[in-house]
Amino acid sequence: MNPLAKIIAAGTSISMVLTSACWVAAQDPPYTLHVDARAVFIDVGVFDSGGRPISDLSADDFRIYEDGQLQVLRNFAAADSPYDLLLLFDCSDSTLEEWPILTEALTRFDMYRRPQDRTLIASFGSGVEVNREWKSKRKAKLDRTLPICNGTLFYEALKWAIAKVRFVKNRKGIVVLTDGVDSSIPLKKVTVGERTFNQFVDFQSDADYQKALRSVRESMIPFYFVAVWPNLDDKVPQDVRESARVDQRQIRSRLEQLAEASGGKVIYAKDGREVILMFEQIAQKLSATYSLGYVPPYEVSDGKRHKVEVRLRSGTYLVQQSRKEYVAR
Repeated sequence: MNPLAKIIAAGTSISMVLTSACWVAAQDPPYTLHVDARAVFIDVGVFDSGGRPISDLSADDFRIYEDGQLQVLRNFAAADSPYDLLLLFDCSDSTLEEWPILTEALTRFDMYRRPQDRTLIASFGSGVEVNREWKSKRKAKLDRTLPICNGTLFYEALKWAIAKVRFVKNRKGIVVLTDGVDSSIPLKKVTVGERTFNQFVDFQSDADYQKALRSVRESMIPFYFVAVWPNLDDKVPQDVRESARVDQRQIRSRLEQLAEASGGKVIYAKDGREVILMFEQIAQKLSATYSLGYVPPYEVSDGKRHKVEVRLRSGTYLVQQSRKEYVAR
């Protein structure tokens, strides 16, 4: 069992439920754009005064501004254009409590999935097993008895997902249900009170994590992490709880960095029922999202923070965008 199987859920409620088409929050940190990729991509949701999505707009309806200057829209995908989504499920011991309810989550997702959208479903542990290919119309059957469910090579699974999605022609995204722990995370000895514990090293000292972060950033594919953590019995000593919370904060930080680098989001679930709700909402929101892209007005990285604003040419609709700023590095 990996170390996070001993973590205590800190009682944190969902940090953000998918209440908009872009899974956004005003306090999002800036996205770091590596300018060798050049293009900046933004997902945008448009809603009327009653909160109903507007899905019939064209490229001519949008204007993109960087630092107040109008940019040329180079990429546009309408809300009704196909979306290819890879769903990746952690089947290691740390997600054991949530596993029985995941099949129901998939059923809800399929209920709201549009005919033009495709999904690939896979499970990962020490390897990756495809449960349903892109073109398959059969319902996926998740199986925790697979040999791969022993161990958790989380970072390798992310690289596998990138390779699987990289060359699809439609809009694309990756949703990962996981506790975020990789079996290869190095450990350090820490004393809390009278006990000595093994804890995860800081992410800066984890070479495998840094490689995975670069791969995610360079992929330009949005990752949405649905984070679940096992509960621990209330009778566990306080020093054990504190050590577990330190590891939990480490993993939260890593997941949030991965999501930020990709232009995606981390959503924290308290239990399996909330997982069902989140997957249902993901499917619903795909039908209300436009994808826009432009090339920054400079040739090299300047290391500065740039503000990005999406406006409509006319109308009084509410625009919600996935990124409001980024740092070019």
